[in-house]
Amino acid sequence: MALYRPVLVGAKTAAKCGRGLHCIADVCVTPLGSSHSPSVGALVAKAVKVIRDYPANPTLVTHTHGYGTNVEGNMADVLAAVEACHKVLHADGIPRVSTTIKIGTRIDKHTTIEAKIARVGQELDKL
Repeated sequence: MALYRPVLVGAKTAAKCGRGLHCIADVCVTPLGSSHSPSVGALVAKAVKVIRDYPANPTLVTHTHGYGTNVEGNMADVLAAVEACHKVLHADGIPRVSTTIKIGTRIDKHTTIEAKIARVGQELDKL
């Protein structure tokens, strides 16, 4: 299963048309207090699926990594998707959910997760 979902048509257009502030966020959702087991992998996978399938904006781009998920799109939609994660996990009986979020925005140029990864790859190739 691919962890990177490529940019869909509309993400760049939305950012340039003033539909809201475009951002790239690093989101780490941690379910706490589960009686299932010490492992939270299945619950984290559920949260990742909520973000990937978030219906409010199908143009959200995701890239899951070892300690979270990068989410790219309209900031309001990114934050709403994170809220949906909390709601789903609480509905499953998880009493506490802790989330850390780093959000980056730029107004001087449009950037994407894919472009950031490619840029680091270019620099690595020089080494």
